[in-house]
Amino acid sequence: MWTIVLLRRLGCGVRAIRDIQIALLSIAAALCGVAAGRIAGRWASIAAAMLVLLNRAALIAATEFEPETLIVFALAASLAALMAWEHRWGAAIAGLFLGIAVTGRPVAALALILITIWIFVLRRRHVVPFLIAAAIPIAIVLAVNGHLTGHISIMEPGTGLYDGNNALATGCAGVLPRIVGDLDAASSEPDYLHVAYRLVAARANASEANRYWSRKSLAWMRTYPIAAARLFAWKALLSIHNYDIFDLSTMWRKNAVLPRWPFVPFGALTALAIAAFVLRRPRAALALMLIFAIATIAALIVFNVSARQRDALLPPFAILAAIGLIEILRCRRAQVVIACGAVLALTLLLGIDGPPQREDAYAWWASAQADRAASVGRRDIASVLRTASPPSVDSQSLRGAAMQVAGGDELRFDAAIALEKASAWAEADMVLEGLTDYEPRRDNRAVSSVAYYRSRAARHLGRDPRPFLDRAEADAPGDPDVLAARAVAGDAASAQRLDLLHDPFTRDYALARAREDAGDLAGARALRDRLLRIFPEWRRPADLR
Repeated sequence: MWTIVLLRRLGCGVRAIRDIQIALLSIAAALCGVAAGRIAGRWASIAAAMLVLLNRAALIAATEFEPETLIVFALAASLAALMAWEHRWGAAIAGLFLGIAVTGRPVAALALILITIWIFVLRRRHVVPFLIAAAIPIAIVLAVNGHLTGHISIMEPGTGLYDGNNALATGCAGVLPRIVGDLDAASSEPDYLHVAYRLVAARANASEANRYWSRKSLAWMRTYPIAAARLFAWKALLSIHNYDIFDLSTMWRKNAVLPRWPFVPFGALTALAIAAFVLRRPRAALALMLIFAIATIAALIVFNVSARQRDALLPPFAILAAIGLIEILRCRRAQVVIACGAVLALTLLLGIDGPPQREDAYAWWASAQADRAASVGRRDIASVLRTASPPSVDSQSLRGAAMQVAGGDELRFDAAIALEKASAWAEADMVLEGLTDYEPRRDNRAVSSVAYYRSRAARHLGRDPRPFLDRAEADAPGDPDVLAARAVAGDAASAQRLDLLHDPFTRDYALARAREDAGDLAGARALRDRLLRIFPEWRRPADLR
């Protein structure tokens, strides 16, 4: 961030900064070529540079005001320095650039630690210059942060941990608590979500935001270990999958207008990198790239996966993939066929989308369609597609628009939610009854459970909601609305979990909604009024009756 601030201070405009970042990406490609060439020769050098330049997500990220392009450049420079210069100056240059990468994304610290161990084992005399050089940019940035903001770190690891590991997380990018997302959206300040996290923790009487949110995340993992393990498995797959997870609307829009070819999918890099380890002899020269890759994948699994975050994997994977490609071409004819078939098969397998990818793609599509509908005056259709927002039309118009929806399970799920907002409970239940095989992944935009919405319909239609709530608990472990509904139905354990896993404002808002459904309007209003009194900046509770 401070790099962008500095460039703006020097008079660079938006176009100039983008040009600089694209130039940095091009230099990073050349540096990856240097590293690959040291291992496998000239053709590997050319292949590595081309694979970096043909990465779609990296090109898109280079047009954003984000640190990922600088990180790609810094990691590529660090790898090239370690491969090209086996003396202290090489170690010092590598340390300097790796330190720069850490200032861009603190999760790169794991790579710094592992590379330090690797240098200590193989080149013990180079450890001191490596660490001193790495400490210089880190110390400078921490000092600037402390002087300008009062915090040595703007982004806190505890909030990053919570983003990627909470009851609403899907594995696709970070998922904010609804209150943090609302406060961030309402603010005109850049990256206000970090301030919002601190503000919510402070209003919850927590002395330290980082510790508060990390404890909430760890509590969810301990309470639902199977769900946490499933989430980690999805993030591991998404870190090497063809699917690019965009966490910025500008990136998604740019991706939508770019052609599919000649860009190389990330899964192809994964397949070729594996080929390098299978075919290369000796493999010792690949250890450095493996260390960088393991450190980055581990950070993605612990925190969250997005196309921007995954850019840090590009330098080691491009180098490995280039070596793998050269090793395949060096094989005998029969081996070439087998190797190419295996690479193609793995690339195709890594292109198969599961529920998280399908739901993420649908979320972006629905958002674009809602904006388009609103721009032509169809606020009823926009209200159906914007499941997280209160409707901007009356109940009759909303019901009419929802009943006209025809399409896949995702659209019908949106329609059912809209029907419930319009109090058309029988129609909503009829739609939901046909979605028994659908597995929603709606992060903070809706409850990721068909059974939860069927429980609401059952309550309003005079039926027992508890069987549906039991299923909803399995569908969306720890979701605040599910826990609140179960707590209002008399489940004391769910009430305790709701308080343990969520901030008090998310808890009280969920309880107010559950009390509304149960007919306890006085209790819902009391919670609403308390929320508006303690947190007047958060306007969502005002929509409660």
